[in-house]
Amino acid sequence: MRSSSPYDFTKAKKELVAAFGEDAIQDLHETSPFLDWFTLAFHWALFLGLVFLLGWLPALSPLWILCFLVQGFVIMAFGYVLHDFFVHRFVGGKRFSYWMGLFTGFVAYLLRTPYAETHYDHHLHTGTDPDEAYKDDLDTRWKRLLFLTPVGYLLAFHRELESERAARFPAPEGTFKLDKEARRRARFERRFLLCCWAVLIGLAVLWPRFVLYGYILPLFLVLPVANVFRTILEHGETNPKNLFHCATYYRTGPLTRFLFFWDAGDCHLVHHIFPNIPFYRMGKAVDLFRPFLVGRGVRERRSLLQLLHGYFVRNEPHRTLWSA
Repeated sequence: MRSSSPYDFTKAKKELVAAFGEDAIQDLHETSPFLDWFTLAFHWALFLGLVFLLGWLPALSPLWILCFLVQGFVIMAFGYVLHDFFVHRFVGGKRFSYWMGLFTGFVAYLLRTPYAETHYDHHLHTGTDPDEAYKDDLDTRWKRLLFLTPVGYLLAFHRELESERAARFPAPEGTFKLDKEARRRARFERRFLLCCWAVLIGLAVLWPRFVLYGYILPLFLVLPVANVFRTILEHGETNPKNLFHCATYYRTGPLTRFLFFWDAGDCHLVHHIFPNIPFYRMGKAVDLFRPFLVGRGVRERRSLLQLLHGYFVRNEPHRTLWSA
């Protein structure tokens, strides 16, 4: 299928390869089985460890609150793991990636096949009208504040907050739709998800504090807030007139890279040009490409507070070049 995106990623990729050489680009794509498997084990251990701490520590104590907030970002990170490991790079092979993607997706409340298929279209048709259009619906301050809550997220995701707007970059008809085989797999995955929730309810009967404090409340109270940060730092500010500026070019640091699994801000922009760079090479890629991208007119943002002000106060339109 031909891309209808306003961003010519093929051209962008060729320019970066010409500027830095094929060997440097290949080095950025080099995978490490040790880092892959260690990261998988680490995230599951961190998630389960926080479940234990949140069920064991006194509720609302300072350490409990810190663990509670971190757990929301850890849950979001499972979506990033699904994205990097099992949708783009197929760590462990396609069969393992599919089944592990089911369990990983469950933690982040994602269905593996619908997520994967729409994500492939997202890369091919980045910035077109139907691409993550529910985020464009958030065009008023009250909608964006509502989006911080689980109710607001569900309303937005199911297009209950839809707004009328002029067509800019239409995608081919049928884009972002699941084919027959994908719909079949999605039905199976919904049943799988229901079975997982049934098991979770059974565990909640036996250990209510651990399930409620360790997973349910962070999922519904912290994850939506983390998701708003993700929304801003992915495609909040873009410039369709610049083939490189497809994402918010926020300069991430060690903390933001860890919280967003090396896939937000400047990392996300690079990911769209080279989607198979492993997360553990992304920091090097971002640092390498920064002078080139700034030289090509990509506007770098260094203040997260400034971006939050632009989103919630100035109500800057999503996926546009924001005011300075």
